[in-house]
Amino acid sequence: FWQIWDTLLLWLALIHGANGMRTLVNDYVSRPSTRRLLHGALAASTVVLLVLGTLVVWTFDPCPAGADPSLVASFCGAN
Repeated sequence: FWQIWDTLLLWLALIHGANGMRTLVNDYVSRPSTRRLLHGALAASTVVLLVLGTLVVWTFDPCPAGADPSLVASFCGAN
């Protein structure tokens, strides 16, 4: 449940932020070539952040096997 929740929050927040940045670019950039360049950079960075963020949400393990017990969270217990 929490992985799905975190993934949805990540995607919705990042898309919301990217849409806001797109609106700013549309409002303040007058040259069409510069606008296209910034929209492309915004789309590329959004895709990269979505992929990396989703990867982190689904692969993160707070209790890695074989880790020093003094370095991991208290709820992990002895490994």
